[in-house]
Amino acid sequence: MRSMVQNARLVLTSLVMLMALLLTACGQSRSGGSTAPVATPVSVPGTTGETTDTQGMPMTTLAIANQGEQLLFDKKQLGPIPTGKQITVRFTNDSTIHQHNWILLNTDDPAVAAAFDEEAAAAGEEAEYLPADTSLVLARSQLLSPGTITSDTITFTAPAPGTYIYVSTVPGHYGSGMWGELIVVP
Repeated sequence: MRSMVQNARLVLTSLVMLMALLLTACGQSRSGGSTAPVATPVSVPGTTGETTDTQGMPMTTLAIANQGEQLLFDKKQLGPIPTGKQITVRFTNDSTIHQHNWILLNTDDPAVAAAFDEEAAAAGEEAEYLPADTSLVLARSQLLSPGTITSDTITFTAPAPGTYIYVSTVPGHYGSGMWGELIVVP
């Protein structure tokens, strides 16, 4: 008579063999050949879809706008986006009274973003509220005025993994909450 240990081994061995057969069968098509892996689409918050650049490489298109007449973006977070991916941002100003811009900064520190915002405001409208030192700028739109230029498209490569702050540097906008974060992952 078999012991309980022998019975358990037999059951486990049988299960392992059954799993191996099932996994082998799942990798076969009806004609007996191997099937290619199927990519599963992943939803990226803030994206409008995948397109290709001029060299046929995949690009992610992000859409962002202001919230009506409020000094806020319609999205507080964009991403996650894989590092190195080509990104196109379509920034739209649908305000009837406010100018807006979209500037992606190479920082996740709100204090650094606030200091940049102060310098940008001091630079003035003639400089599109962009300071002379643009070393923190990873990507930016032009200054969008209501009723004239209402959208801009910006294309850039996703930086290293991390969190990056985007702002509107029109005076008073950052302080009113018009900022958000771009999340980049490995």
